Amino acid sequence: MRGPVYAGLSRALGAAVVQGTIAPLCEAIARRRAGPDDIGLAVGVHGVAGHLVALPDVDALGDDLRDLITREACQIARRAERLTDDIRALGQAAAVAGLPFTPLKGSWLRSERYRSPALRPSSDVDLLVGDEDLGAWRRVLAERGYTREIKAGRHWVFSRPDESLMAVAGEHAEHPRPVELHTRITDRVFGADVDVTDAFRADLRAGQVMATVPAVVPGEAGLALHLFLHASAAMLDRGMRLAQLLDFAFVAGDAPTRAVVRERLGDAAWAVVHLLSRDVPGLLAPAWLDDGDVEPPTGLRQRVILSRPGLLRGDPYRLSTLGGELLLARSPRSVLDRVRRSWGDRRAHA
Repeated sequence: MRGPVYAGLSRALGAAVVQGTIAPLCEAIARRRAGPDDIGLAVGVHGVAGHLVALPDVDALGDDLRDLITREACQIARRAERLTDDIRALGQAAAVAGLPFTPLKGSWLRSERYRSPALRPSSDVDLLVGDEDLGAWRRVLAERGYTREIKAGRHWVFSRPDESLMAVAGEHAEHPRPVELHTRITDRVFGADVDVTDAFRADLRAGQVMATVPAVVPGEAGLALHLFLHASAAMLDRGMRLAQLLDFAFVAGDAPTRAVVRERLGDAAWAVVHLLSRDVPGLLAPAWLDDGDVEPPTGLRQRVILSRPGLLRGDPYRLSTLGGELLLARSPRSVLDRVRRSWGDRRAHA
């Protein structure tokens, strides 16, 4: 993932999905002299096999590559079915227990915005819960076999003890499907914790998922605020999978939504708009690029932001990255924390 082949294929995959043609990927394969292993890695990491097989000219890849991508798409589809079943069962159990049911990000978008659940892979089921409901949710999850609990930062991860990762690259229907309970919508951006929970909750309303399951769902502003916050943390750090960035196709570009996001996130919102427009042009609603009277970051800060990975392209952690951390972070401690994490990642993948 650290070489130019992977980086080139990553951008080409985004172009292929947004433009609705396999041509950008075919061009990148020829230009980079990419082999099946290179292509399989990029498609698997970015989780877009389902999008590719639906393109009208996918046969231009040739039988072998088309079959490779089709197999990956089938695994994503099978896993998506199981995740969808999990969400339906959890929603029904929440209704019986009298608990609000609020799926987040891909857990909600998969059934409500994508034309097929197989187009939105994810590793878990994310739910927003109130502090006062944690005990009740523990009981609901225990009744459904989620008996292993881990505290991870500000959220709790629940899994089934009999689940373990399959020894395969890419997606697999039998990979674990944990549940994450979040009491806050928060992430670390520019070295500081940013919490948008109150604004997100203010935009929730009664609704349904999968047409039958009662849920509390986000409005356009709440959805955009959560996606922008999560993306800014990832895009400014190691980069973000294309499968997650494609969620921005469903972000409204109306003035009220843009105002909420820019008011709450400031430079982080500017970073997402410009990194996304650079790496996956045409995905975000054009109105987001009209900064109007929004104050952009200062010249140096702006250049540092635009040097960040954006799309996950396997960028190595270098001294220049440390320089960027020093200029963007809000505190020396946050710089040290990020360096330790990134250096650990680098050693793990060496």
